[in-house]
Amino acid sequence: MMKLPEKIQTFFKNQGNAGFFGDRFILLMSAAGIVINAGLWWYLRASLDPKESFITLHFTVASGVDLVGKAGEIYNLPYYAAIFSFLNILIARFAYRYDVFSSYILIGILPLFNSLIFLNGFLLVAVNR
Repeated sequence: MMKLPEKIQTFFKNQGNAGFFGDRFILLMSAAGIVINAGLWWYLRASLDPKESFITLHFTVASGVDLVGKAGEIYNLPYYAAIFSFLNILIARFAYRYDVFSSYILIGILPLFNSLIFLNGFLLVAVNR
């Protein structure tokens, strides 16, 4: 019976043989998306106090404030972005075996998507100040 460290080592060795995690473009775009998402977590934590009672969660220029909620709910933004990014990487991983280009497209949108989510979080902080 293999020990846990050996199982982990075997898993990553097999993944490396698949070529997906060894691809520099995929690593770069995934890392950029993760860094941007982590930056959003940090920015929200540094900018807003989650102990405040209520804050604006959605705002449009045409109609003004659409959604007001508890301050802690603002963390749903980077949370759902992280889940979407993880699922996107998972789908790209399965697609990589059949079509590398479609996998590159899926991975390539991660930094753009997370940048737009970061912009949304930045604007939410600006509305709430």
